[in-house]
Amino acid sequence: MIRGRRKLDYVPGPTPNSLDQVLPYLRREFQAIALAVVSPWDLPLTTEAPDKAQLGMMRYADGTGWDPGGGEGVYVYMSTGWVKL
Repeated sequence: MIRGRRKLDYVPGPTPNSLDQVLPYLRREFQAIALAVVSPWDLPLTTEAPDKAQLGMMRYADGTGWDPGGGEGVYVYMSTGWVKL
């Protein structure tokens, strides 16, 4: 289970009525999308091991519900298993 994962907080605004409103509209929409996207480095607290770990996968383990071996912290899955960073 991953706690703290946000959904995409983006709702498109009303579409422009004229061609001269398109550029300001696109600028506003792209800014809104950029603010809503979750960064790949925004690692939520993970309380259970992932079902299917893949090479390069990163997770922030809580160290209690899921402890890959070194307590709470950020881990990456390598060919040898979970490695704490």
